Amino acid sequence: MGKIPTILLFLLSLTACKPAENDPVLTQIVIDKNDLSNFKYFNLENSIIFPFDFTLNEYTDSFLLDVDNNEVIDFIFKFSYFRNHKSYLVNLSLSPQNKNQVATGNKRTFTGLFPALPLSEKDTVDNRLTWQNEPVLMYEATADESFPVIGLCYNQPDKFLGIKFNNHSKDHFGWIEFSSVNHYLEIKSWAISRYQAIWW
Repeated sequence: MGKIPTILLFLLSLTACKPAENDPVLTQIVIDKNDLSNFKYFNLENSIIFPFDFTLNEYTDSFLLDVDNNEVIDFIFKFSYFRNHKSYLVNLSLSPQNKNQVATGNKRTFTGLFPALPLSEKDTVDNRLTWQNEPVLMYEATADESFPVIGLCYNQPDKFLGIKFNNHSKDHFGWIEFSSVNHYLEIKSWAISRYQAIWW
């Protein structure tokens, strides 16, 4: 049996990756809370707030986010705080689960993690962003002002995280709304596009 030409194999691979013609697809979404007609939207009646308490020597907390309410955890926010004498360390990270992803900066921080990328309303979420399927850093801060805050999500009120939600092996763009003020992080709402995301 003769070899299949390389160009034919390439075309066949593109065809296999392409959604069916009747499936709605998107190359991008725009973050817009006033236009949610093509989104599954979840607004928390009581926002999730990660507190900061100077009276504790050590404190950890986490929020397990199930974006489509199917009892499967999709993202985990983890907050940790450690105090020693007059100093303290605050760390907030976000871990995508399964095949889900979060948009980040394109360089790792000193912690070894990529920084989660804060987005604003009307920003575009698409495949031109850098995406990670691994734990990412929201921010890390200390009491010592000579050490800079690490991460991009510190003191960022009314911002959004770009996410890719993997549903039955198909990616869907979405976002998580949050506010970060000093050492408090508030998670307010999230939305997932009803339409499949494609990369071309």
